[in-house]
Amino acid sequence: MLNIEEIKARTEKASKGPWNWQQNRHPNCNGTPWGWIKGPAGNMCWSGVQSKIDADFIAHAREDIPVLLAEVERLTKENNSLAANGGKYMEIAQRRYEMVEEASKRAEDYEIDNAAKDQQIVTLKRALELIVASLRENNFNCPDADYFIHQAQEQEAKS
Repeated sequence: MLNIEEIKARTEKASKGPWNWQQNRHPNCNGTPWGWIKGPAGNMCWSGVQSKIDADFIAHAREDIPVLLAEVERLTKENNSLAANGGKYMEIAQRRYEMVEEASKRAEDYEIDNAAKDQQIVTLKRALELIVASLRENNFNCPDADYFIHQAQEQEAKS
């Protein structure tokens, strides 16, 4: 398991840097590179290709580890804050969800009401057309249904 405090303690005890690695211009007898990690506490030798890669990693650890530790601490604080406030955020999300559900239901009811009203309008217009047709059959000269609809709209606009 990751123990941040132990990593911090090792980081604080290590030489403060700067650290860097250097390669000798002459290879080993077997042709592999060799060099040293130079730091405030002295030099540490390395030998071979993998050791060269490891030396680069070790030399950069002085700058990399404190940055990583700071990021872990920041994320830990953020995580703790989210955990502490998670219930509050869930309540807010639940309230918003309920509001959306209520608005959706109202919209459905509105659509149903509008559909019913549209059907009533169609029915009333048809009834008016039937009345006009009946009056005309009895030789009563009257305008068509659209005339009466227009008259009703004008009266509504005045009131």
